[in-house]
Amino acid sequence: MVYTSYSGDKMNERILVRKRFLAFIIDMFIVTIMISLIFVGQDTRINDKREEELIKLVNDYGSEKITTDEYINKYSNIIYETNYDNYNENLIYLVVTIGYFLVFQYLNGGASIGKKLVKVRIVDKDKKNVSIWQLLIRVCLVNEMLPMILLLLLVKFASGINFFIGYGFVSLMENLIVIVCGLMMIIRKDGRGLHDIISNSQVIIDEKY
Repeated sequence: MVYTSYSGDKMNERILVRKRFLAFIIDMFIVTIMISLIFVGQDTRINDKREEELIKLVNDYGSEKITTDEYINKYSNIIYETNYDNYNENLIYLVVTIGYFLVFQYLNGGASIGKKLVKVRIVDKDKKNVSIWQLLIRVCLVNEMLPMILLLLLVKFASGINFFIGYGFVSLMENLIVIVCGLMMIIRKDGRGLHDIISNSQVIIDEKY
């Protein structure tokens, strides 16, 4: 099916970019609420303990009770233990992300709840139905799916300083991808981000939706 829209020369691309950012904010809010409801009433004592350990570590380092090497090693262990303790939570977050941004959007013709509210949808470059593989690439890049998978693997196969280095790399990669995608959407005349180009897809305004 080919969708009629107000994309390209028929609309102000800045309006489309604003709609996309608004849809993203709405969707992230929805996902956050979903996750919060899943974990409502969960025992947070372990996370509180890790926070206390981290505060004590920072204070010990600030008062020169420990060396820089000791600080780095202990900090790395706390970060690892925190992610190890939260492994199931991170796994559920990944499942929710896949379910909402991949499965739901695909079944809903390329539109999440946020996109539906602002009347935009994802289509392929020819404005036909977006494929599941195109959506998969988009979700990996801008919806934290790939970084979360890498983080879960790191927890299983690395620890201590090795985990910390990998964790830093994953966080840096995640932030860079989001920043590059956002900047490209703002700078490019067609409003397409890195995820649009790599997935060979685009977001269009569809007033009929």
